[in-house]
Amino acid sequence: MVIKAIAQPEIYIENAGTLRTDVIASKQTEASLTPLFVGDYIDNASEEPLEKYKFDLYDENGEDLIESSDWIQAVSGKNYSYRFKTMLTNNESYKVYFSIVTRNGYEARASYDFQAVKVYLEALEGVTMRVDDTDVYCRENGCMRVYLTAKNPLTGCYVLTRTSEASNYQVYEDLKYFNYFEETLDDSLIYTDFIIESGIKYKYAF
Repeated sequence: MVIKAIAQPEIYIENAGTLRTDVIASKQTEASLTPLFVGDYIDNASEEPLEKYKFDLYDENGEDLIESSDWIQAVSGKNYSYRFKTMLTNNESYKVYFSIVTRNGYEARASYDFQAVKVYLEALEGVTMRVDDTDVYCRENGCMRVYLTAKNPLTGCYVLTRTSEASNYQVYEDLKYFNYFEETLDDSLIYTDFIIESGIKYKYAF
C-alpha cells in the first residue's frame, strides 16, 4: 500500500451560500419544491482530480434516505449538479449530502440543511404550451410532441419538466433545457417525448 500526503481539497454545496431575501424563514431556504443543487470541488493543488460524485436527499434529521442520484461520472469543465425527481413538501426541512471520490480514492462529503418553500412565479405572459399525440408521426412512433407559443420575446434560461399519475404527480423529470434571447415562438415544436407508457396520464411544465 502506498500512502500519499495531499493538500486537503475543499468540498461544499453552493446552495448553502445563497441567501434569499424574498422568503421569510428561520433557516436556509430553497424557494422551490424541485430545487437544483450544485456542488463544488476545489483540489487546492492536491493533484486529486474528481472521479465521481453523488447527491443524497434525507429527512431533516439525516436518518431516512428519500432519494439518491447514485454515483455520477465527473466530467472536466462541467459543474456538479443534480435535481431530485421527488417533489419536496412545502415548508418541510431536509438535509442534502454531496459526496465525492477522487481518482486516487480520496473521499469526502459536504452537507446542507434547508427548508423547502414554494414561491409562486408569475405566469409567463403570452406563453402557451400544446401537447399532441394524435398526428400520424406520434401514432406511428408512440410519442408525444410538445409545442410552445410565445407572443412576447423570451429571454433567459428555461426548463421543460414532466410528471405523471404513476407518481401521483409528485415526481418531476427535467426533459430539456432552453436558452432564449429575445425569441418569439409560434406553435413551435420544442420536444418529442418517446419515453412514455400507454394508458398513463402526463403533465408537462415549462
